[in-house]
Amino acid sequence: GTELVNALSYLSQIEKLSLGRFVNGNYRREKAIIEKLADKLDFIHLELTESCNFRCLHCYNEASSLSVHNNEIEFEEWVNILKDAYVLGCKGVQFIGGEPFLRRETLLKLIAEAKNIGYKFLEVFSNGSLVTDNDLIRLKEFNIHLAVSVYSSDFQIHDQITRNKGSWGKPIKILKRVHELAIPTR
Repeated sequence: GTELVNALSYLSQIEKLSLGRFVNGNYRREKAIIEKLADKLDFIHLELTESCNFRCLHCYNEASSLSVHNNEIEFEEWVNILKDAYVLGCKGVQFIGGEPFLRRETLLKLIAEAKNIGYKFLEVFSNGSLVTDNDLIRLKEFNIHLAVSVYSSDFQIHDQITRNKGSWGKPIKILKRVHELAIPTR
């Protein structure tokens, strides 16, 4: 019924934007021609943790527990990565996860470090469930952008996607506060 029509409409929009192709049966792929890339790095995404407090249906990260993983990079290594990327011309960084606020102390210290290095654009991508008012004040202080995952205006659909009952309310509350503080968001 309606769900199928909505899904087909969504897939059709993706195809119209040249973001994908949907085929029936065999499809002969042609070799992609990639022009030589400039020796410059513009933007990096730093995955601070694989841990997350949600278990979203679409997430590529199967390590969705709250436990700390032994393979996570420590603060000093992240600083070296930020410095190396900056030398290559990088001026923008997004801190992601899992859920980056599970490593709050590291995240906030890296934000300050990235600002000191000279990064012009910084963004944190979060599910919004662990963000506190103090975090928002720090983000505002450093002019950090915040991206928050909200999967539907219907709390039941959002909760089904995150597989976490009651997960819709906190990000919505945080987004209202973000709006009050005029923190750039998406």
